[in-house]
Amino acid sequence: MKNSKLFQEETLWEILVAIRLYVIVLFFIAPIFLITINIGYITPVNLVIIGFSMLLIVVFVLFEKRHYSRRFLKVSLALLILCAFLIFLNFNIGLVLNIAHLNFLGIIIDSCIIASSILFFHFTIPKKRFEKLNSWLCSRKDEWSNGGNRTRVKQHIFASMSILWLIFSVMVITLPYPIYIQNAPTATNKDGRTIGIWGFSYSYINPTKVGSPTYFNASTLEMISDANIYFEITINKHRLGDDLEAILAKCRDFNIEVHLSMSTNSTPYSFVNIWTFENLSVELDNMLDWLDSKGFILNPVTTIIYDMEPLLESFMQYYGFLPYVSEKLRQYYAIEELFLETNQRIRDEYNLEIQICTEYGQGFDGKDGDDDIIANRGLLSDEKCSMSYMVYRRSNVGRNHILDHCRFLENGDTIILNSWKEEGHLCWGDIECAIKDARIVLGYPGKTLNLEIWRLDYFLESYGMQGLYDFIEGVSGDWTEWAPISIHNIYGVSPFWDLVFFGIALLDVYGPLFRIMNNAF
Repeated sequence: MKNSKLFQEETLWEILVAIRLYVIVLFFIAPIFLITINIGYITPVNLVIIGFSMLLIVVFVLFEKRHYSRRFLKVSLALLILCAFLIFLNFNIGLVLNIAHLNFLGIIIDSCIIASSILFFHFTIPKKRFEKLNSWLCSRKDEWSNGGNRTRVKQHIFASMSILWLIFSVMVITLPYPIYIQNAPTATNKDGRTIGIWGFSYSYINPTKVGSPTYFNASTLEMISDANIYFEITINKHRLGDDLEAILAKCRDFNIEVHLSMSTNSTPYSFVNIWTFENLSVELDNMLDWLDSKGFILNPVTTIIYDMEPLLESFMQYYGFLPYVSEKLRQYYAIEELFLETNQRIRDEYNLEIQICTEYGQGFDGKDGDDDIIANRGLLSDEKCSMSYMVYRRSNVGRNHILDHCRFLENGDTIILNSWKEEGHLCWGDIECAIKDARIVLGYPGKTLNLEIWRLDYFLESYGMQGLYDFIEGVSGDWTEWAPISIHNIYGVSPFWDLVFFGIALLDVYGPLFRIMNNAF
């Protein structure tokens, strides 16, 4: 570099602003673009982030002063080149992974970004495009302001744009304005849509509890059956016995379908992921053999559920900081192969459906065709399985949380609601709130989305048995008579979900780097 023009101060400045623009676009704008193409609109928080990105571009790229000490240029470039290198490396790793797994969409996306990056630096730095643009903009601004040096120009622009951005941000985030209105469905079309309730157990039909507020008598079970609602029951190998047999027989007698969430307690962690599935795959045989021997396969049990969550020991994606945990990620695809083989054997031998219950990260991950998020988190996938997603808005997110899931999930997916778990949650004690949440899912236009309620004990604690009756009535009957539902931007809860959504998109875009750190190949 010392013997080339690259080491000249003017060229170092050109590299500085070019890399600034490169980092701003690929770190802030790229995740927003990914979210927008999948949900069809720009969220309020993403508008704020776009405004912030434009502020950075105008002030630190377009109107950046061109005279710095060489030390400042070298230190700044050292940091920015590292950032740009990691970004460029991320997409190269992604390209290799996508080629290895024949993900053609990912190959196209990563190839386009890599080629665009090369062309961007090739056509800007050698020809000093930014220096020419900067000189022209500053000269125009100097004329408009009747003279003045470049430093003053930059200070005025920075101050005025910062104030405008802050005012805009406060208005977008705090004002309660409608972001979506869902009208009543044009027809009552429950065909193809299913409703389920998690957490049914023997305690609700125990004869010793007849007369208790939560006892399910014959009329209640008939109502559940007539509404074509199924129950989810969670079991493990130690729950096989008389109580489980009694509840399954009762569901069969009333023609109520049952989905069984099967878990293992042979490990400290009961949720399904790559750290637990090997043990669960062995225990599945015992549980399925017991069900078959009792005659419960296909009547009432029709579906097996894997309740998936990542390990609680981690923060976001940082399994790499826990070597005893990340070691398992090296076996990710071997365990996923076992997962696929086990599922196919269950389909072939028992003719059961299989459903994966998981989080929004897994639902969003596949939009670019890769599996970066689920590989980093140790979750498993099977394209032949139906999918359900935990959309828990509880006390921290608004109804835009439900709306965005309706927009980016696939036709036929299931949304699991829970905003009534504890006192203080958004729908606690308000059955109309729960009904509105459910109607957003069932009545979302253009898609057939299914609904599940998490969980029966929480629901009854919040609303009682009468609340359950009201809820079933509220999602049944003539859908064309449903009142329109308006989803508003509510300060605090709505922007929080937008920010979480941006974080998930950011982790998806830079998933390949985390996979390097975690050895998740």
